[in-house]
Amino acid sequence: MFESLAVFIRGLRRDLRSRELAQLLLALTLSITALSSVGFLADRLQRSFQSDAKQLLAADLLLVADEPLPQRFIEYAHSHNLQLAQTVVFPSMASAQSVTKLASLKAVSANYPLRGNLKVSPSDQSDLSVQEKGMPKSGVVWLEPGMLAGLHSRVGDFIQLGNRQFEIGGILLQETDRGAGFMNFSPRIMMSLEDLPSTGLLGFGSRVTYRLLLAGSDDSIAAYQKWAADDIASAHLHGVRIETLENAQPIMRKTLDRAQRFLSLVALLTAIVASVAIALAARRYALKQTDVCAINKCFGATQSIIFMQQCKTLAGIALIASFCGVACADLTQIILLHFFRRLAPQSIACK
Repeated sequence: MFESLAVFIRGLRRDLRSRELAQLLLALTLSITALSSVGFLADRLQRSFQSDAKQLLAADLLLVADEPLPQRFIEYAHSHNLQLAQTVVFPSMASAQSVTKLASLKAVSANYPLRGNLKVSPSDQSDLSVQEKGMPKSGVVWLEPGMLAGLHSRVGDFIQLGNRQFEIGGILLQETDRGAGFMNFSPRIMMSLEDLPSTGLLGFGSRVTYRLLLAGSDDSIAAYQKWAADDIASAHLHGVRIETLENAQPIMRKTLDRAQRFLSLVALLTAIVASVAIALAARRYALKQTDVCAINKCFGATQSIIFMQQCKTLAGIALIASFCGVACADLTQIILLHFFRRLAPQSIACK
């Protein structure tokens, strides 16, 4: 077997002395490099888009309800090792210094958000922002700049929410899953979920939205989604819905679809250009082999022998071109990634 392989390699080396075969090898290598580079880039961009899109949900999966969710939804998530967080959103009035404003109050649990980060400025005298995960401390709230200006307050002042006063602990600059619902038109006030009962704001007729945020592996999230859908249907739970990237953020879904179609079009155009280059090189090689095949026929070679010899040569060329093309494409991706990583800090420094 090794002797046959050695003979095949020697024959391939001899065939590569032909300029036409070398040109075909080069065309195949460049074509595979281009196609692999576009494929790697498309896959990397697709994963990046998916990751960024999930930050708009602050999770991989949402359960949204008009009433507190049954405890079994939380227990099932814990039993399947899913990360979870809870939020409660409703409109309320906030008062400070004899000024009252309508606010969109959001109480969050300790792990919020599961995807992405909040940006909170610790002072209204500084442009610096700190990426935060989790809820404000007990007795502390974060306000959006619009709410802070509307109440004529500053960081460190106190505001009244229901039956309790809270200290303004920072300015909420970014909230990834803000959304565009009715209750989100007003400026946001964010507080700890543990402090919500002490305010006495929730009562009969309150327009409250309860959210259970879940994050984990794709298989675990898919299994939980199926279980939750079956449970909601069997228990006839009203006012409970499951939100994913597909139905919760239609604009982002359209953006992802457009990006995918664009990358597919780029891959198709690359394949067309590559096929033209391969066809031209293959034509030159085929014309060159006409005389070689004729000479072999004169020396007694049968059609099957000539055919098998050509198949072995082309198979060897295909393997070499595939290996070199994929290696070059992977090396190109590494170089580009290293370049952009070095370029990003310089761009931030320039800003």
